[in-house]
Amino acid sequence: MTSISLKKYYAPVFALFLLFPLLVSARHIVGGVMSYRFKSRDANGNNTYEMTMKVYLDQYAVNTQPNTADLDVLAPIGVYRGSVFYHKQSVPLKGRTTIANPTFPCLTPPNNILVTEGLYIWEEILPDVGVSYTVEWQRCCRNKTISNIADPSNTGATFSIEITPAAQANGNSSPEFNTFPPTLICVSEPVNYDHSATDIDHDQITYEFCAPVTGGGPDLMSMTRGCGTSAPDPPCAPPFVPVIFNYPAYTASAPIHGLTIDPNTGIITGTPDIQGQFVVGVCAKEYRNGVLLSVLQRDFQFNVVLCKPTVAAIIKADTMLNGKKFLIQSCGQNNVYFDNQSVDRANISEFYWDFVIQGIHKRYTDWSPTISFPDTGIYHGQLLLNPGTKCADTADITLNVFNKPLANFTFNYDTCVAGPVVFTDKSSSPAGEIVQWKWDFSDGQGAAAKNPSHLYQTVGTKNVGLHIVDVKNCTADTIKSLVWAPAPATVIVQPSTYNGCSPATVAFKNLSKPIDSTYKTLWTFGDGGTSADLSPTHSYLQPGTYGVGVSIVTPLGCKVSAFFPDWINVKQGVKADFDFSPQVPTVFNSTVQFTDKSTFAKQWRWFFGAKGTSGDENPVFTFKDTGVYKILLIAGNEFGCQDSIVKYIDFLPRVTYFLPNAFSPNDDGNNDVFKGTGIFSGMKDFTMKIWNRWGEMIFESTDPNTGWNGKKYNTGADSPQGVYLFVVTYTGPRGAKAELKGFSTLVR
Repeated sequence: MTSISLKKYYAPVFALFLLFPLLVSARHIVGGVMSYRFKSRDANGNNTYEMTMKVYLDQYAVNTQPNTADLDVLAPIGVYRGSVFYHKQSVPLKGRTTIANPTFPCLTPPNNILVTEGLYIWEEILPDVGVSYTVEWQRCCRNKTISNIADPSNTGATFSIEITPAAQANGNSSPEFNTFPPTLICVSEPVNYDHSATDIDHDQITYEFCAPVTGGGPDLMSMTRGCGTSAPDPPCAPPFVPVIFNYPAYTASAPIHGLTIDPNTGIITGTPDIQGQFVVGVCAKEYRNGVLLSVLQRDFQFNVVLCKPTVAAIIKADTMLNGKKFLIQSCGQNNVYFDNQSVDRANISEFYWDFVIQGIHKRYTDWSPTISFPDTGIYHGQLLLNPGTKCADTADITLNVFNKPLANFTFNYDTCVAGPVVFTDKSSSPAGEIVQWKWDFSDGQGAAAKNPSHLYQTVGTKNVGLHIVDVKNCTADTIKSLVWAPAPATVIVQPSTYNGCSPATVAFKNLSKPIDSTYKTLWTFGDGGTSADLSPTHSYLQPGTYGVGVSIVTPLGCKVSAFFPDWINVKQGVKADFDFSPQVPTVFNSTVQFTDKSTFAKQWRWFFGAKGTSGDENPVFTFKDTGVYKILLIAGNEFGCQDSIVKYIDFLPRVTYFLPNAFSPNDDGNNDVFKGTGIFSGMKDFTMKIWNRWGEMIFESTDPNTGWNGKKYNTGADSPQGVYLFVVTYTGPRGAKAELKGFSTLVR
């Protein structure tokens, strides 16, 4: 069973005042009305009127949307005598009132509705001249989301009142509407709103829906007349252009589907059947002795919205019938669970279920009961919420109990040939004909036919599912397994040819289709080697020409094979190797003899680091510097086969340092200085220190080329003849530490 969602109650709430604040304009204005009262007439025929204008503002939009203008602090009011401008007043805002939203005893309206009424009151002194006066105020524009007029976001509004010559002559006051229009109307709920007006002169009033008028904004007429700004100051001259209704769905006399106005009482009644925002004009016409004195026109945006019920009987069901009638299907199950999804439970004080079972009325008081029915058949019942109260609701239930259908099918296919599988439905239903089939072929594909066929693209075990629906909407499912593993129509192998040098390693790919790891595969490589891998790698060690064979056996025992002669051609390869002498060369013996030891080589190319190259078989090379050298030999033969090998030679740097055991500093030019001899290149951190026999250090040097001349620190008095202790330390080129200790004799 599936949940039934009642659109009336659970569709998203219509956005009541969607504004588009690209410009600071009056798109927050949702209506208005202007009226007048006669106060006095002086001796010169000047009439004084108290004027009243009420402007209705979407305060929610002003509070929440940027660049949305509030009510005018000073409203520019224009007065025209006929179509000639008479004068203008800047009328201050006198006050503002938050309008209460209508309440509904069993419905919850949207909570984003906040309407403010702005009040402007001022006096006009107008001479009785026998020509109509028009008092007006204009603004651009209307909400873009309005449904019943064309191009609402570019259509402005005019709130005005005409004081006719007859009204001037009779000291007339216009009618005034008694109440504020409802801020919202609930769709599909009855409306009974009194839109009547009161006239202090007790004149006759008739009512009708009439066309609101434009004024201000970028519509063509306003632009042509030079008043296409968002707030014309002064307002444009009459006559005014009516808004354009989206005909034929809407007209001035039928601005909202389902609503009418009584011409004698002004009561608006009906049930709106479409949600949305609608511009409505209501005209109250005042007559005295059959003469029309004035027309009071209110322009207002009616908002028809979805209202959530405080109590709604809802049951999880298979189908929602007309009205609140729920159809539940139970297939093969006589114990039926009824899932009560009614709302709002906090507002439900009493509930029960009534069913007629075998002619007996039975009542159940569980919120979601499980009820046993004796047999298959059709049963009727109700869920009643708050029975006998104002906010009650009832759901009518029809239960069909059927025997469950049986899903079944067979399949047929050639197990050795890659062809389609034919499926045959064998399902049955006690309730009648099976009307729907849904196949799942276990490879991401499916079908809705009764007896489909399907060609698989990959091998393997396929768990095929069938879902059926019978004429009573009962369902059944089944799954069966089949192994689709036909033999490949053609054995396809890569590479189809190979030319290489021994040892040759060839990676074979089995491109035969269909095939996978469940197939048994046997490869023969022509050199006695075999493999059972799907796509093996094989090494040919000896030169020669070889044929390749492949045998494939499917999981169901079907076999296919192929042999490919002379596919693999392996030439004699080369194995590079060499030796060199001396094995540990140094700066004293830097010439190296290289000896080729490669097999089957006819060509050689030697690379001695970055120091040189040679094409000789056994070259001799002299290295100029110490260090580690990378020696590369590339050996080749007449078949174009090559091999390479790299070895490293380390030319060791050598440091030698020898000291005499005696010296005679007598300036005869022979052994006058005690110092070392040898090879000093690469020597670091050298120190020589000499002490006399009393433990006094008398000489120190950090230069191996500077020796001791027999004087204290080489500048003082001559040291006496005798034995002196020396210590020499240094670090070799590769970081090895060296230390020499001994005695030397100074001879005088």
